[in-house]
Amino acid sequence: MTKFGNSLRSATGKFIHPIAVCGLFLISLDQMIVVPIWFVYLLYLGKRERWLFKLALVFMGIVAIRLAVGILTVENHDSDTLEVTVVSCEDTRVIAQVHQRRYQLFFSESPSFIPGDRIRVTGHFFNLTQRYIPHVFDYARYQETLGISGHFSVDSADFIGHRFHVGIISVVAKRWVKERINPEIVPYVFLFVFGDDADVSKDLVRQSRLLGVSHLFAISGLHLGLIVGMLEWVLRRFFLTRRQHRGIIILFLVLYNVLLGFKISVFRASMLLSCMFIIPKKYHVTRIDVLSFIFLAMIIVRPAMIFNMGFQLSFLLTLVLILGSGFLKGCGQLEKLIRLCLIANAFALPIVVEANQGISGLFLVANLLLGLFVAYVFLPLSFLAIVCPCTGVYLQVMKLFETAISLMSSVGGFVSFSFKSPIFALLYWLGLWGCIISQKIHLRLVCIVVLIMALSGPWMPLIGRERVVVLDVGAGDAIYIESAGCRMLIDTGMPDDYDAVITFLNQENIRRLDLVVITHWHNDHYGELEDILKRFVVDEVIANRTSDLIDHPITVAPKGSTITCGTLAFEVLWSHVDHHNENNNALVLYGDIGGDKWLFLSDIEREVETILEKSGNIRADVVKVAHHGSDTSSIPTFIAQVEAHCAIISAAGDIRHRPDSGVIERWKRTAELYTTYEHGTVSVEYRWGRKTVHGYKPELFQIFKRLLHTAFGSENNG
Repeated sequence: MTKFGNSLRSATGKFIHPIAVCGLFLISLDQMIVVPIWFVYLLYLGKRERWLFKLALVFMGIVAIRLAVGILTVENHDSDTLEVTVVSCEDTRVIAQVHQRRYQLFFSESPSFIPGDRIRVTGHFFNLTQRYIPHVFDYARYQETLGISGHFSVDSADFIGHRFHVGIISVVAKRWVKERINPEIVPYVFLFVFGDDADVSKDLVRQSRLLGVSHLFAISGLHLGLIVGMLEWVLRRFFLTRRQHRGIIILFLVLYNVLLGFKISVFRASMLLSCMFIIPKKYHVTRIDVLSFIFLAMIIVRPAMIFNMGFQLSFLLTLVLILGSGFLKGCGQLEKLIRLCLIANAFALPIVVEANQGISGLFLVANLLLGLFVAYVFLPLSFLAIVCPCTGVYLQVMKLFETAISLMSSVGGFVSFSFKSPIFALLYWLGLWGCIISQKIHLRLVCIVVLIMALSGPWMPLIGRERVVVLDVGAGDAIYIESAGCRMLIDTGMPDDYDAVITFLNQENIRRLDLVVITHWHNDHYGELEDILKRFVVDEVIANRTSDLIDHPITVAPKGSTITCGTLAFEVLWSHVDHHNENNNALVLYGDIGGDKWLFLSDIEREVETILEKSGNIRADVVKVAHHGSDTSSIPTFIAQVEAHCAIISAAGDIRHRPDSGVIERWKRTAELYTTYEHGTVSVEYRWGRKTVHGYKPELFQIFKRLLHTAFGSENNG
């Protein structure tokens, strides 16, 4: 803490603090758990260094204004014809630009356009399917980080002209290289020279991801450093002044960024190096100061970029390596590179784990060995292959690289693991950093304890906690329930190529389910069951009736029976009656969770609701509303009898599947209503007698949007 306080009063490296506050401000809009950290950091600045506090407020104001401008200038995508300029092409997808906005165009087959082509396309805009489920990859958010403003399905396209675009330089360069070298080595030359892995074996990419070395398949700041190192070695052979030497390197960095399309990590490293060359030493500007302002400039240009994994890794690892430079003093070149690899990969672990949904047992070993191999062999040889024929040697190096990845991925094993919460990731980083810089044994022991807590905490169930998680699976049901001695799933959602429910369970460090209940045999309720049975140990499957849709023993739960799981017990109020409408054969479960009475109505319709209403006085505190809020259910008399104070609807937000407005109004008269299409995944938690209900959608960001649209009278509320 003393060193941290001293850094605030230091003449150098001070700007990182207000800019870090800006970064935490953006993240807190998305994850409320970060709000206390951001607030405490801001208060600490205000107490210790008032001018840095004021600077932080100014920077946050600039970022907030930029964010507001982006929200308020969102276009209504109602046109069916666009005239655009092609920026880049990949398979059947084209990135195109018009009026400073970028759109992703989807073709039925690969088009033959090149960057700079002006085309007229007809078709329609569409929204990407977006599911707000913890830990699940958010493709729509990823598109925002790339600056994509909309998505357009193309019916027809006409070429109307061509203008110069810098993207053509990369296309021409690749075409020139491809004509000069052996086709067998093209995929890896493109990979290490252009950062293009499109032609690399998909199986190898999958193995590298499981091994945790997929970052080697991208041009990183470390790669750029090695490339610049090679260039410096060549320049030393000529009699050049220091200014000429640096001028040539800066020119190379500019051209290389153009060639790669300004990839985040390369751009960041180039800017840092160029600024350190240009800024005179008399100003005492440190690398941390420069890095901080590069960070600020990039999030002002595109605030969503802070959620890009490449952006996060690039800045985090650069900061760590700058701060830990003292740890590398007195080392030889090889030892320094080994230490760099170990430190970088150790700090990258939380981000890599979140991206890969786990970690290989050989993560550090593979990164060290393969990193050195790429740095000293594969990368230099890839540049050499362009100017000098070395196909035989290159093919041997390729084979060795592929064999090493295949062997390590097969013997290293893969552990599905997640830090679950940013708090555990933060504890891990603090503990790891403390272990590196601590000189005193007792401080190092404390940091080791913090590390152990960070790594073991995500595996430990919270004592005294029960929870019900209604997952945002669109037009379907998937409800995860956790209590003492019980982990169960009620329904699984529709068939899903992206395995959202499976990813959620994996990232919650769940390996075994005590019970899976299938309420009825519609695919929006059992669609992912087969995949779940393959990926998890499931002790029992209970359903309303047997089915040949899955090859697994099924326990039938008749009406009046009781389903038990750990300390939980659910009365089956309704079950299969051989009704012609399968919705009315669905299981209705009634039980106590966290001291509340829960009623799970599945997809029953008004006919069954009437029967349940007449059969007895059913009262519940929380209700999972029937049939996704459709007007086929939720009759007023049934709602009045239940007297729930909380109701949850699992439904998609599109026009076809959105809940009926009358149903919504009826439930709102007596209960607080949550819907997955509005709130994302809805989680109800009970801990030590206290109940909390919250959605997974970025609540603060939604509040920020509503305030803006209210203040400026915009009808487009997103």
